[in-house]
Amino acid sequence: MSQLPLQIRKDIRDVFEKDDGAVQKSFVKLKEIVGYPVSCTAEWHMLWAELESLCPDKATFVPTIAKLVEAWCHSLGKRLEDDSRFEAWTELFLEKLKLVNVLKLSIQVAADGPRVRTAWSGTKSTFIILLPKTAKFQTMHAASAFGEDFESIFDPPTSSSHNQEVVKGHHQIHDDEDWAELESVAETKSASLSISTTNRVAVAYPSEPNPDVLPSLETLPRPEILFQTTTPYLMLVSSNGLNKVTINGTHEPSLRLLAEYLKRWIRTDPQDVRKIPYLRIKLNESNFGFGMFSDSLTIEPFDHHQRHGVVNVALILAFIQGVLGYHRVLEMSGAGNWEFRRDTPFAA
Repeated sequence: MSQLPLQIRKDIRDVFEKDDGAVQKSFVKLKEIVGYPVSCTAEWHMLWAELESLCPDKATFVPTIAKLVEAWCHSLGKRLEDDSRFEAWTELFLEKLKLVNVLKLSIQVAADGPRVRTAWSGTKSTFIILLPKTAKFQTMHAASAFGEDFESIFDPPTSSSHNQEVVKGHHQIHDDEDWAELESVAETKSASLSISTTNRVAVAYPSEPNPDVLPSLETLPRPEILFQTTTPYLMLVSSNGLNKVTINGTHEPSLRLLAEYLKRWIRTDPQDVRKIPYLRIKLNESNFGFGMFSDSLTIEPFDHHQRHGVVNVALILAFIQGVLGYHRVLEMSGAGNWEFRRDTPFAA
């Protein structure tokens, strides 16, 4: 545990393991529904080693995992309480746990997969939460995703379902008719949470999706990180006459590239002895974040001596569409105002 950053160690204590915190309360509530004790331990150093690159803001790492666990407990509890629709599923669920009298939960990192998933290991009588290693995992759609997976989680594996786990590092694979067996963690009479890596996950098919929930405030990174990785990217261009253009954007690297390109090719005024450019191109710091986030760009005459300088907004619009790959939102554009959006994220 000492190998972990201080922020993560603090959040494990204050967010994940705190008795009156949301995670432990979700275990208590699930215990009341299931009838079996629920407790939790985690190999946090392994999880951080695998997912560090996806969490540039350390302060959101543990709260995000905590929110996923809460969503899992909520989704399972909601299904178990719905006797009118899931009575047969609940009976099968209880049959699976009857021999061990405990609900085990294991969190693992999948090497591929587009979203967070949950699966069932028959040999260990363990539910598994699978986090995608190659994609950003979010908490907002987790409840819906878990609900889809629960629908077919106990179905027997087939050759096309890919119900096989390839475990890296110190874990070993032991195939059986239900699920690839993970190296055993300590057997206890309470739910255990362990973390490892895996490669393939079970593919489940949706029944009726659960409603999405808003992410908790603690899981959202700082603005300079959030808006650099969150799509759609938006740009709003406004022209004030002929000599001033303002571009507001959510994706700072797009604004910065536009600004640097224009600065590189701006001409200087030959009639001004100061050898200054015709136009002042300025990235403006946002009023949000820690002062490292620019969310607007202004292009205007350098000073009053160049007050008659013209800003060709057409060049800017062409750059946004042709170079940055944004698409114009026609219904949101009008005289002197243009809105653009890009739904495909840029590579990191």
